Amino acid sequence: MASAVKNYQLPIYLVLGAIGVTILFVSTNDLILHVNSIKSLITFQSLGNWLYWIFALGLLLAMVFLYMFYKIIQDTKKFEKLINSNSKQNFVTNLKELEKLSRSLGRKYAIELGRAKQRWKVK
Repeated sequence: MASAVKNYQLPIYLVLGAIGVTILFVSTNDLILHVNSIKSLITFQSLGNWLYWIFALGLLLAMVFLYMFYKIIQDTKKFEKLINSNSKQNFVTNLKELEKLSRSLGRKYAIELGRAKQRWKVK
């Protein structure tokens, strides 16, 4: 099950980060800005004192999941850079890092690493 989630972690983190930003935006409007045109669409005013907790939850969701989204993108770029190396020595030197990245990124990257190992004849 965990490997199935790893295959879709990029869109999952993006959606959860967007939900966090939306909650943060609405709760900031309710607490600080008080813009009436936005209040007519959605508001958390009816929750009373829980509004501060919702603000904190939105902030936490936005920060955590957008960071995780950024981290996945950086890991993917690093994996692509290392696997597309033109020298066998560079590939073998970075093999442990490639294996670590392929485990964290999902099955597609593990398969790509296996193909690269076959191409370079490395076990």
